[in-house]
Amino acid sequence: MQENITIERIKEAMRIRNMNQLRVSEKAGVTVGALSSYLSGHYKPKREQVAKIAEALDVSYLWLLGLDDNMEGGKVNSMIKIPFVDQKISAGFLQEFLSSDDIFPTKSISVTRKMVALYPEDSLVAAEVSGDSMVDAGIDDGDYVIFSKGTIKGNGIYVLALDGIVMVKRLFFDPVEKTIDIISDNKAYKPLKVSAEMDGLVILGKVAGCIHAI
Repeated sequence: MQENITIERIKEAMRIRNMNQLRVSEKAGVTVGALSSYLSGHYKPKREQVAKIAEALDVSYLWLLGLDDNMEGGKVNSMIKIPFVDQKISAGFLQEFLSSDDIFPTKSISVTRKMVALYPEDSLVAAEVSGDSMVDAGIDDGDYVIFSKGTIKGNGIYVLALDGIVMVKRLFFDPVEKTIDIISDNKAYKPLKVSAEMDGLVILGKVAGCIHAI
């Protein structure tokens, strides 16, 4: 199982780096008890914890997950390039985001792997934000959001298209009522409740991170 590979590779990296549990826990920001539970197999570490441990051990996050054979490649503190959509997401049209990748053949934005470690690299897209509807979430006008295309997992901040208009909003899913609350993190804007099956609603992907404009 994949979690067993992760445990064995954490142990292997600890041997190679000559680090004990106390040192790893201090650098990773996880408790010694939690790390011990992971290594004993009593608890499965979440991907957030695996990313922190990978950084502490200075090894590839994907290698720890068993998804890559190169221990040194793709470290969480290394830089990766994310394709950039030259379109502001608060006013863009749906088709521009769903077209093939050849609409942005050269332009990209660089971020650390740590910032987007929970998402497949080939799913990530960056876009500029226009407007102040998400300022309380720390997303300001002119900032850049990075989102994972096709990722819909739990409540959070998403890029979505509503009647063809692309926007970034906080979403709360009600699986019982089959509704979605579309919320602006700015009290000046009213929330909107829609049917999860509403025509004209397309959730493009979950926001993985934000880069503030200089």
